[in-house]
Amino acid sequence: MNRYISNLAGTLLSSLRINNATIDSSGLTAARTVTLPDKAGTVAMTSDIPSLPLSLANGGTGGTTQSTAANGVLPSQTIYANSFLATNGSTVEWRDVSFGWYQLPALTYETADSPIFQFSISGNYSDVITVGMRIKLTQTTTKYFIVVAVGAYSGGKTIITVYGGTDYTLTNATIDNPYFSCHKAPRGFDSNPDKWAVSYSYSSAHVSRTNAQGIVQGTWYNVLQPSDLPIGCWNIEFFVGAFWVVNQSGATNAMSIYVTLSNSTSAESYQRLTSRIQENQEPAGSAFVASTFTKHTVSIASKQSMYILVKTTQTVACDLTVAAASSPVIIKYVCAYL
Repeated sequence: MNRYISNLAGTLLSSLRINNATIDSSGLTAARTVTLPDKAGTVAMTSDIPSLPLSLANGGTGGTTQSTAANGVLPSQTIYANSFLATNGSTVEWRDVSFGWYQLPALTYETADSPIFQFSISGNYSDVITVGMRIKLTQTTTKYFIVVAVGAYSGGKTIITVYGGTDYTLTNATIDNPYFSCHKAPRGFDSNPDKWAVSYSYSSAHVSRTNAQGIVQGTWYNVLQPSDLPIGCWNIEFFVGAFWVVNQSGATNAMSIYVTLSNSTSAESYQRLTSRIQENQEPAGSAFVASTFTKHTVSIASKQSMYILVKTTQTVACDLTVAAASSPVIIKYVCAYL
């Protein structure tokens, strides 16, 4: 009997086989003790057997409940309340969902034509960033922008064109903490239209095309170049006063004048920005002024110079004027992506 037990112990020490699974002792560098189960089936744990719960290093989670097990495998949740789990392409991380901002990789300054600016992102983001999205970044202070154009992926990068509104400029400096948002008004973004408009106002001078200069029936004349229309999509609001003086002698003269905001110096470009004013009984030597308001949405891929043009379709000799002193000229380009 003693001999049988001795042989059994020797076999267990060299190789223990249970249900066809083998524990091989050949790789051990020191003597190890194998403790047999007691009559209740319990095996005493030794330092050679990992303690429970198993840590991540030993293939476990480090937790004994659902929540502690989840905490063991997730990134640290400190300061990330109300966030969601996302991947950056290689690892998982927490993203802020309550405020509407999503982190971008590093941005590099490209060019500026204020209020339009460009930065680039390494990699192909042409199908990630789209026009109308909001951008938040830090250059000493927090700044906000609206995406107005997205370039094609080229040379290992994607160039993004943004509008800074009345308050923000992008400088040739380090860009920190870049984020983008698909939301209309993510936290911190001021959606007041006046903050995202290019405005011009003139109220002190008359700009005229006089009869002495020669006025040809049906010909557009450029009387004021008030503004540049930046890249993007814009809701244009155009308020202008038109003024004329009839020079032709005679009892009465019918008078019709047109005024428009155009990207040409000699032709109408946007019919919806054209107004017609008519006076059927205008005595010779008299003056007449009328104000008009038009609006139109325009989308452009490059900056355009905009001009105020006037014309008359009548043969009556007259002076044509944009009457800024009598009625102000107000032009506002409101970003249509608000």
